[in-house]
Amino acid sequence: MSPLFAHILADALASAVTPWAEHQERRILREGRPLSIQEHALAAEIGVIRPDRVRILHLDPIPAPVPGWMVSLAMRWSFPVFAPSGMTLGHGIFATHESMDLIRHELHHVAQFERLGGTSSFLKRYLFECLTESYAAAPLELEACGITSPRGSRRAP
Repeated sequence: MSPLFAHILADALASAVTPWAEHQERRILREGRPLSIQEHALAAEIGVIRPDRVRILHLDPIPAPVPGWMVSLAMRWSFPVFAPSGMTLGHGIFATHESMDLIRHELHHVAQFERLGGTSSFLKRYLFECLTESYAAAPLELEACGITSPRGSRRAP
């Protein structure tokens, strides 16, 4: 996909999904549990600025941000909207199960939300990367997996 078309599509998708994401974040912050002492320390180590604001809501399945026809389209483009085990929306984390690896991954996304300036900015970049690189190779996703640093340089194995 051309970068120009990817920017246009990412901007449009982010604009459509941002209100849903902000609504879900408010739900998680209202209904979710605060981080444990261990999770709080991990969040601070990862670089989360406000670990005290982070909440985790266990829910299975995690709600999809788009109608069914869009889920089908997203699956065609390898977006992880069909059955994720975790999803971060600002300071809110949906998780299908208790796993420190899952929480670590999602806390990286919390730090990215903070660093990039919020939901809309994060979604535009994340969607653009998924459209141009694929979900599995998107720099924000690789960073959350611990493969790259926040500046984008590869970590030594």
